[in-house]
Amino acid sequence: MKGKKGNFDTNYNAQAACSEGHQIITYCDVTTEGNDKAQLVPALQGIQENTAQEVKIALADADYGTFDSFEYMDENGICGYVPYRDMNATFEDKPFHSVHFGYDAERDVYTCPANHTLEFKSIINDNTRNKQYRQYRTKACKGCPFQKQCHSSKKSPYRAISREVRQGLRDEMKQRLNSEEGQKMYRRRLHPIEAIFGHLKYNLGYTRFLLRGLEKVKAEFTLMCLAYNLRKLAKHAARFLLFWLTSTPFWGMRPQNSLLNPVFQRTWAERIANGLYAFTHGYMSPCVPITHSRSAC
Repeated sequence: MKGKKGNFDTNYNAQAACSEGHQIITYCDVTTEGNDKAQLVPALQGIQENTAQEVKIALADADYGTFDSFEYMDENGICGYVPYRDMNATFEDKPFHSVHFGYDAERDVYTCPANHTLEFKSIINDNTRNKQYRQYRTKACKGCPFQKQCHSSKKSPYRAISREVRQGLRDEMKQRLNSEEGQKMYRRRLHPIEAIFGHLKYNLGYTRFLLRGLEKVKAEFTLMCLAYNLRKLAKHAARFLLFWLTSTPFWGMRPQNSLLNPVFQRTWAERIANGLYAFTHGYMSPCVPITHSRSAC
């Protein structure tokens, strides 16, 4: 896997997501990607497949904040709290950085620091990165006293701004996270997922994979996550048993609660077996996926 310094080594990128309330691992995977940019969408899809529940809220760190992730959450009705790199960067040392160009959504124009208007000119397709940009340009650069500071390209004498067509999703995410409620929500990401990796690495000493090869390492990490979940289930078994006995009638009509439907069987063996299944698939609700990554060699 390619490391942060550009060198390649025998490392793996471990991914995990968990429910907030009980810290049950709802998704895990291992990749050889050097970053997490493409990992949030598979995680959200894996969570829904594993739990048979719709994800309503997703919290993840800035490594997962990409246009593709924002687009997927927007299309699937998921309220995301996922920052992106340089989200709140001010670039005070660069007064003519694009962040200082105000955008008017109603007029679909940019205004530069010298109060000149940049109008939409063309669409630019970047097939290598699967992105599409709207380019804005002004011809007011000639004679502007800030031309040399603002624009140094030799290809064109005019300043241009390229806006990704999904930039609006970023703007919504920034507004949501910078709100008081958004800041409180995002702080909830740290404890559940960090505690899982902390337990695996420091309490259990699981800092290195024992096997080699991506498929074997995936199986090894899945086994560790499975053991972690079983420990959690055993801890909450008494609480769930009390909830089940007080909520499920011993005889009579089948309960209407969707969680208890698979529990209410004819024999006690079936009840216990299906009760554990129902617990892992229903008692965790609401499911708040919190993704995180760690690499280990």
